[in-house]
Amino acid sequence: MSAMTPITPPTFAKSRGVKSDKVLHWIKTGELAAVNFATSPGGRPRWKIFPEAIADSERHRAAKATAEAEKENENSTLRVSEKTPAASGQAAAEVKGTAALWETKMGEMSA
Repeated sequence: MSAMTPITPPTFAKSRGVKSDKVLHWIKTGELAAVNFATSPGGRPRWKIFPEAIADSERHRAAKATAEAEKENENSTLRVSEKTPAASGQAAAEVKGTAALWETKMGEMSA
């Protein structure tokens, strides 16, 4: 296959370990660019995917995955600077109260 030779959706799917339906979905939603080589305008589509479209799609998917991972990381990271002093004090009091309750219960169990 030369650098400009297009491939079919089933060939692309097999090379990526996904089903052809998934590749056709990517084409339909615009995530993967493809050219329809059908001989009749209303006939069954004959999609061909060029290497440039594959590279563009993979760059886009990698950037999207990176952005989603960074967003997830931001959401799961506790930022002390975002907490108000009152909330910090309240949380500390709740922890101390929970620890005292635990110690009391443990003392009752050992007695």
